[in-house]
Amino acid sequence: MADDNAVLSAEWLAEVARRSADLDAGVVITVAWETVRENTLRRAGLADADGASYQGADGDR
Repeated sequence: MADDNAVLSAEWLAEVARRSADLDAGVVITVAWETVRENTLRRAGLADADGASYQGADGDR
């Protein structure tokens, strides 16, 4: 579990600020998590052509 009291370095704070500014300005295109997941599973050979992922040994999809 992440440490709720973690301190970010100045470099990470600057990166977060830059990315947030890019999002606010509309400079970057966002992609829904479901789309990223489907594309990643398909590229890894873990999904059918329709995007349905194969079940793992623990039954999760």
